[in-house]
Amino acid sequence: MSNVSKTSQGFELSTADSQFNFEKLVIALGPWSNDLLSKLNCKLPMAYERGYRQHFSSTTEQPLSRPVHDVDGSYVLTPMEQGYRITSGVELKERDAPPSPNQLEAVIPSARQAFPLGQPLDKPWLGRRPTLPDALPAIGEVKQCPGLWLATGHHHIGFSTGPATGQLIAQLMSEQDTDIAPQAFSPNRFF
Repeated sequence: MSNVSKTSQGFELSTADSQFNFEKLVIALGPWSNDLLSKLNCKLPMAYERGYRQHFSSTTEQPLSRPVHDVDGSYVLTPMEQGYRITSGVELKERDAPPSPNQLEAVIPSARQAFPLGQPLDKPWLGRRPTLPDALPAIGEVKQCPGLWLATGHHHIGFSTGPATGQLIAQLMSEQDTDIAPQAFSPNRFF
């Protein structure tokens, strides 16, 4: 784990092997952002959306050609190169709580009724997503810690909103006009 501290010139980031100094620092570590923020006496009111998925082989000659969302069955079944991926809803728990794939296990029988799934190809996988109380990410500079910038808290859509966040944080840091109004995303609403 890295350690970060505030210096008179900005920030010092140290790892087991190296030490780096920066005028500005961006923390964009998703659900692990508070691990570094707490070392700077900052902490976001973060909760965690945890989700599970598992891959299965198929036993049919007519494969799915697109994802299927079974609302009543509470799952999504998606064709993948390695078989079919099944996902279930969101679990709100502490980030590092022990895995509890009960929700995923509960939807597999319903998915098997709708589609001929074969054997599991892997064990259930657990993903963690950072969630903030107002459902908006924290993007911008932290006033109480000049030079510290955040780009985190995107819930389960971080992968798809990452490019827009990267562009916005670059525009803000270089004091350019922004493509969107950034005020609603300011991390200062929490500090």
